[in-house]
Amino acid sequence: MVEAAVLEAKNAPAGGPPEDAVFLPEGQELDGPLKRAIIDALPEDTTFGFNSRDGRTWMLVIGLGGSRDPEVTRAVLNTALASLGRPPLGS
Repeated sequence: MVEAAVLEAKNAPAGGPPEDAVFLPEGQELDGPLKRAIIDALPEDTTFGFNSRDGRTWMLVIGLGGSRDPEVTRAVLNTALASLGRPPLGS
């Protein structure tokens, strides 16, 4: 189920980030350590997708059946950023 949602999001027509996407803080890159920290922070049975538009990177946490909740995405991203000693969202 999660794989199908990821494939659907990956194959969606380009046009910008979805409304429920969460942008990384200004100046943050989705580098290797942050990707690993995000993976470690994901709730069970979820995955994440990301992309970049106009120099800004955004992400989504995707659950079973393709469910997406921006609050979950924010929590995962903030947990990952904190684990690396980086500033959280909105700071």
